[in-house]
Amino acid sequence: MEFRFLVYHLNRYFHWLRLCKYVENLMTADKLKKLISPWYFRIFLVPVLSLFLIVFLTSCEKADAPKENRPQVPFESEAADDSSEVVIYEVKGVIHSLLPEKKKFIARHDEIPDYMPEMTMPFHVRRTEELEGLSPNDMIEFQLLVTEEDAWVRNIKKTGVSFSNSDIGPPEETSQADDAETAVIPEKEEGSLGSEWRAVREAELLTTGDVFPDYSLLNEFGKPVKFSDFRGKVISITMIFTRCPIPYACPRMSNQFREVQLKINNSSKIKPSQVQFLSISFDPEFDTPAVMKAYAEAYRYVPSNWSFLTGKQIDIDSVVDHLGMGMYREDGTINHQMRTVVLDAQGQVFEIINGYDWKPEELLQSMIKAAGSSNSGSTEKSAD
Repeated sequence: MEFRFLVYHLNRYFHWLRLCKYVENLMTADKLKKLISPWYFRIFLVPVLSLFLIVFLTSCEKADAPKENRPQVPFESEAADDSSEVVIYEVKGVIHSLLPEKKKFIARHDEIPDYMPEMTMPFHVRRTEELEGLSPNDMIEFQLLVTEEDAWVRNIKKTGVSFSNSDIGPPEETSQADDAETAVIPEKEEGSLGSEWRAVREAELLTTGDVFPDYSLLNEFGKPVKFSDFRGKVISITMIFTRCPIPYACPRMSNQFREVQLKINNSSKIKPSQVQFLSISFDPEFDTPAVMKAYAEAYRYVPSNWSFLTGKQIDIDSVVDHLGMGMYREDGTINHQMRTVVLDAQGQVFEIINGYDWKPEELLQSMIKAAGSSNSGSTEKSAD
């Protein structure tokens, strides 16, 4: 290796000597002296030739530098979709399950300082090859790349095998109906509202055509509201938690709601007074009304027909179970399903959209259809 670098630098040195000799010949050439005055030669030509020499040597250095000394350049497919700045986080975790056909895996990761608490959630890769050779319960290290609108993983390295990953269930448990995306909130301390020791009630999973039960929650202003307060309006419901920073998860749901809200303001087929958006937190212990209000304002919401709701854990649990958006495990963690549910003006489930890849126009059209429908036309589809 040392001999190779010696040859490399000697080659650059001889290039430099030859160029210097050439410059010297130019400076002593009689014809050049006759064509160019001495003051012009000194002030202009010498600096230009010197700059050329510097650029030449620098370009050669970059072109011929050994490969191992160059910084790693991402694959073209890993480049950001836009000009957004890419922030890179170093992450450690344990694989829960692998879904290479969807270019993703689910893992329980350690706390990511200044970004996200410990939790179990899906991660996306842009190349299926990243997942080769990996298995559930593998301990891994990887880079999480985050832009304003997306996030993905690269450089996954296996560091060992975990034999204590049972707290997030066996891999097959993560594949529920509709293959909805999941995220798991960190477990709470025993005795808190989020611990395993808490009151629960039975709540059946609702399907299209079912009437949504009437629960009392708190809006972002701390005022109690019931679902029946919005009867006569088409309601779109999704569930979020404010500590979720991943762009393609809760932030995307909030951005999509905001975009649909703006589209309705300019629509001739449905009026803002005919609709209501509800973003419900399934982490009520952290997401107080004040926290929800600050979160809502960050998305520039219009409170006249968009509410951010929190409430008692027992009521949140019931809403979660009715909508099939999550399930509690024994350690108190929450398995959050990505779903958007549309209720018609009679409070019946009109459409269930699974996943997060739906477009704002799809939700807008569903709400328009629900506004013109009473009890018929209910549908369920997957956007994942």
